[in-house]
Amino acid sequence: MNALMKSAPPPRLTLRQQETLRLLSLGLRNSEIAHQLYLSERTVKECVSRLLLVFEATNRTELAVLWLREGGEAAMEAAVAGPSVRTGQMDGPNGLAVRTLT
Repeated sequence: MNALMKSAPPPRLTLRQQETLRLLSLGLRNSEIAHQLYLSERTVKECVSRLLLVFEATNRTELAVLWLREGGEAAMEAAVAGPSVRTGQMDGPNGLAVRTLT
């Protein structure tokens, strides 16, 4: 059964998996995700492969859509907003505004 058709609860993800999905959802490539998270590209590739299995997705785009449908969007907004400290604003990947801690 396709993951889009399931009504199962969202899977529990590690912090690394959540961060990888957040960056993947912004359209970053494995090499860019690796750079952002201070990981090897191979580690990111393995993480994405595991996530594809967990979500039963056939590709990265479907994976991002499934994650966002499962509440990943709220998690992504919280991660972008960050804790209530001074923030600066800059353009992120694909021209999206991203808040950074300063």
